[in-house]
Parts: sequence; C-alpha cells; structure tokens
Amino acid sequence: MGASALTRKYKVMDKGSLKLLIENDRENDISEDGEIYSGSWGSKCGRVIFLNEVLKSYDLAYEMILDKSDKWEPLIAIRVKELEDDGIKEFFLVGGWCPS
Repeated sequence: MGASALTRKYKVMDKGSLKLLIENDRENDISEDGEIYSGSWGSKCGRVIFLNEVLKSYDLAYEMILDKSDKWEPLIAIRVKELEDDGIKEFFLVGGWCPS
C-alpha cells in the first residue's frame, strides 16, 4: 500500500485548542473516508507532534512535515511566520503521510 501527503493550515492558537480542531477534522475524515488506508487524516492516530521550529514559509514547513513524517506515525504541526507583501502571516501547518 502507498501513502498520500496531506496538510492543512490553521490559524495560530494554543496547542490545546488546535488539538481539538485537528481531532474534529480527523473525525470528519473518518465519517467521510473511513479509517483504514483512506489516504486521509482518518487513517492517522489521534496524536499530534508539535515541532519547536518556527519556519519562514509554507514550502519549508511542508517539506519538513513530509521529511519527518511516516504514514504510521502521528500528525506533525509546525508554526509558520511568513512575510508577504501585506505583512506577516502566522499559521500552523499540520499534516503528514497518510496510508492509502
């Protein structure tokens, strides 16, 4: 079986609130796609690993998530502080490889 890369952006908030949102999204994926080899977050366990780094771009965060992720391990969350033309955008990027 293979794996699908899946990430989602979330506004900056405390880790407890973010974990609740992620778990809600995971439960929605389970109801829509199932749990086993679905290629969605429904196939991931309910844990989240928060990395201590704050990265400067979506692309760097995406690459780090995929580099550190394994399809059988928890989701990974990284905070991003990205400079754009209209100012600094802050968010969490969450994701990983999902069994499919």
